Amino acid sequence: MMSFTKAHGLGNDFILIDTAHLTDTQINAIIQHTPALCARHIGIGADGVILALPSTIADIKMRVINSDGSEPEMCGNGIRCFAKWVYLTGQVLNPSMSIETGRGILYPELIIENDKIKTIKVDMGEPILDDQPLTISTPKITVDIIPISMGNPHGIIWQTDLSKIDLDLVGPGLSTHATFPNQANIEFAQILSKNEVNVIVWERGAGKTMACGTGACAVAVAGILQNKLNRTVKVNLPGGSLDIHWDEETNHVWMTGPAELVYEGKLAL
Repeated sequence: MMSFTKAHGLGNDFILIDTAHLTDTQINAIIQHTPALCARHIGIGADGVILALPSTIADIKMRVINSDGSEPEMCGNGIRCFAKWVYLTGQVLNPSMSIETGRGILYPELIIENDKIKTIKVDMGEPILDDQPLTISTPKITVDIIPISMGNPHGIIWQTDLSKIDLDLVGPGLSTHATFPNQANIEFAQILSKNEVNVIVWERGAGKTMACGTGACAVAVAGILQNKLNRTVKVNLPGGSLDIHWDEETNHVWMTGPAELVYEGKLAL
């Protein structure tokens, strides 16, 4: 029996597992069984599993496995959940910490007020802006898309009315388009003002999710590059809102938002 914690960031939910007392065989078994663990009707139910591992270059290492068993470089909502969890469970003692991820070391800071963790602020690093906007077509839709990487690939599509978008219909084809050799998270974004934007997300490896932290960062960057959004912006997702700031001096993107630990349990593999 192995202990786990269920957590979510704006409804983007995860199974958190401390691997400190697990063998490599047990860790591999968890990864192999991730789709079953994440199945909402026959398992715990989640968008992914996050493993806590030792690190030689940071306070701790975070490894994310999507609900389909694939492994992304990073997860924005996941790192907030992970940071809160490792602090509250004593795996990391400082509320300002370093976490090794697939995109390098990132630096969350827990914002504590009246002895409670109010929000988590994360230095998400620099965006990767190698590609220009382009037009792509699938059998279901043709769109103008802006490729942005936050260590993991995203495609941003501006939309005047999000209610007209059927993510289940168009998301899979866009996410797996040949433009994205490693697949991509797809964000449809509706700008409300230069300070606020609504976003819906199709995540590679997880499908339609309530929120995507790296996606919120990517949308903000795309909007700033096209002079549609200010440097500090509120990104509204189906599960709630994130505050994103792209710092002009450092070129780093900062994400601030909540994370909730829901319950603890034990699982058998």
